[in-house]
Amino acid sequence: MYTLKTAIIGGDPHFGELMETFLEEYCPNVQVVGIATNVETAHHIFKKTKPDFVIVDIEFAGNTYFDILTKLKMDGGMDFQIIFILDDSQNHHIDELFRYLSIRYITKPVDPVLLVQAINSVHETYLIQNAGINELALQLDVVYRMLQGKRASGEGQIFLQLPRKVWEKVDFQDIIYLKSDSNVTEFHLIDGRILKAMQHIGYYSFLTNNYDFFRVEQGCIVNLKHLVRYESQERLIRMSNGAHLYASRQKDRELRSVFVNYLVSNLSYWTLKGFFLFLTKFYGIRPNFIFGS
Repeated sequence: MYTLKTAIIGGDPHFGELMETFLEEYCPNVQVVGIATNVETAHHIFKKTKPDFVIVDIEFAGNTYFDILTKLKMDGGMDFQIIFILDDSQNHHIDELFRYLSIRYITKPVDPVLLVQAINSVHETYLIQNAGINELALQLDVVYRMLQGKRASGEGQIFLQLPRKVWEKVDFQDIIYLKSDSNVTEFHLIDGRILKAMQHIGYYSFLTNNYDFFRVEQGCIVNLKHLVRYESQERLIRMSNGAHLYASRQKDRELRSVFVNYLVSNLSYWTLKGFFLFLTKFYGIRPNFIFGS
């Protein structure tokens, strides 16, 4: 059997030792080429040993691993697969997000059986498709922006699992809205296509972490950049492709407040200054902060 090279990345030295012990006992076809607890060491290991996959503790990943991704992108990309180790107490949305993206992960305490299964999956993927991993790097880039709370506006891509085991990459900005259809989700795109993804819309709830996406009712998420009109009295939403959607009663007020926040978040400094000067002059409203000259 082909020997896989792995690096172990975690802030706690005991994490690396534990993983190495598991691998020696349960995965004789895996060679540990390095253990790192900081960015510099991890980057050095990646560049020198070129591992086939990396085991990463998500507690380490939250901030530091994004720095490593940035370094690797500057050096030309990432050509290894990843198994993440998640703390069992972590936010369940992260768990859902990882499951949706088909990113391999195991929750703590680590079950050696699940670790072996994840590594077998890495091995199978390596044999079948030792290419396209840089696409995963792009996807992980978006993931970590979300984990860090950097709610990117309109940036990023997702891979949709379509019927017949087909996967397609879609840019966020190309999505007009997505709508639940039983156990699948319809993605309505700007080019007129409707892609049927083989997951329930709940798998895509992470999209609402992005300023541009908003869930208007239980089975529908819209891209605000493609919303052209909202008639609040009827709760009617008109989208850029001509589609008519409806917001739930519970989402009506929230949607209207989102419009205000969305407007402000996209205004420039000078536009905001003029807006507040207008309020001061005509309505006597004075903001509780001062704009510089």
